[in-house]
Formats: sequence, C-alpha cells, structure tokens
Amino acid sequence: MSQVSHKTLSPSIRARLVKDLAHGIAKLGAQKQTSVFVYECMTPIERLMFAKRFAAIIMLEEGSAPYRIHRALGLSQSTVLRLARAHDRGAYVHAASIVQKWKTSERFWETLELLSRGGLPRRVGPGRSKWLRKK
Repeated sequence: MSQVSHKTLSPSIRARLVKDLAHGIAKLGAQKQTSVFVYECMTPIERLMFAKRFAAIIMLEEGSAPYRIHRALGLSQSTVLRLARAHDRGAYVHAASIVQKWKTSERFWETLELLSRGGLPRRVGPGRSKWLRKK
C-alpha cells in the first residue's frame, strides 16, 4: 500500500499541484515520453494502483458488474462500488472517450479479454497453454 504524507496542504496549493501535474503530463505528448515519465515518477505500487483503477473504469464502461471487476482486478469492493457510483453519475467521460478510441486496437480487446477472465489463461484456442511455456 502506498504511503501518503500526514502533512496537509492548503486546498489552493493542492489544487495547483494537481493542475500543474495534469498540464505537465499533457505537454509530454509522445507515448514514449509519457511512459518514461510514469516509470520515473511513480513507484511500482502507484503504477499498479492507477492501472487497476483505469482498468476498472474500462470494465465499467463495457458494462461489467462491480463484483466481476472486484474479482478480476483484486480491488476492494468499496473501491469498485465508489468507481461504479461515480461512473453511473456521469464521471469518467474522458476515460470513456479513450476507450472508444482504443476499441479499434487489437491490444485493447486482448487486455479486455484478459480482465474478463480475471487474469486466467484461455480455456480453448491457440493461446490457452502459452502461460505454461513462460519461464
């Protein structure tokens, strides 16, 4: 679990920090630069936490049930329910637009399939025993 400092910041400073972070990430532009930035600035746990939440939003957008998301991603039920309530209220419209753009990508469908199986290998098809050959 990541650690958060107990020292509180004023709301105006906190808002400015978050705004500056968002602007900084937006200015990176290229995918490679953004990827390097994420790996340099986030710990492995922070990257995983963010990736799981983003995956949960994708799964909500695709109509997955909160319980299935909880089981597939290992997020707490309270986190998934909070994300689901926000999604139902119309939050995450920008993330949803990213999902719509990704739908043309083969990788998107592979990732979504993996999430829907809870990380388990395929039961049938050419990739069903690929995990056995990994070292």
